[in-house]
Amino acid sequence: MRFLFVVAVIWQLVACASAPEHLQRYTFAASAADVGGEPLPLAGGLGVGPVELPEFWRQREVVVIEDNRILTSDRHLWAGDPKLAISRVIAANLSRQLHLTDVWAHPWDSRTKPQKQIVLVIESFGGGLGEPAELIAKWRLTDDFGLRPIATERQKFSATPGDRSYPAYVAALNQMIDDLSKALEQSVRQNFNVQP
Repeated sequence: MRFLFVVAVIWQLVACASAPEHLQRYTFAASAADVGGEPLPLAGGLGVGPVELPEFWRQREVVVIEDNRILTSDRHLWAGDPKLAISRVIAANLSRQLHLTDVWAHPWDSRTKPQKQIVLVIESFGGGLGEPAELIAKWRLTDDFGLRPIATERQKFSATPGDRSYPAYVAALNQMIDDLSKALEQSVRQNFNVQP
């Protein structure tokens, strides 16, 4: 009897020791900050995308960059496609910032393609846990359903996570997407003529 008790205790200890770390899934979220600025009426709507990310983002794990090494953990995953999430969040942010409901995230229906578009290439995105992260983005504003280039710009953004955890790291990435949204708002206001 004592032997069975010892075996049961050892089995429970082994089961507890081998229990996997809790799986975490992340996504980007639109800003909830108050916005000012005048409404910007844009005839034909505004589209955000397509968004291009660095090649190492083409995986389901959250990417951490340390010393030119790409680090991932199978316990920290994106809940969906980060490219689509970034397009969706920037579109939601711009809709609020511009006071414009006709803002669409890529991919959109080809029959209702937005007349004005923001093509976005993210050249660099990420950093180490607890270390400053950076986002370098280049974008082109186009009119006439993507046929007429209006302006091309490039900016760098940075944010430092509050600690060395994955949630703090993703929050820093999200902060840079918010900062990018504000830069895109300024670019749209400067380069698209207001339609009466």
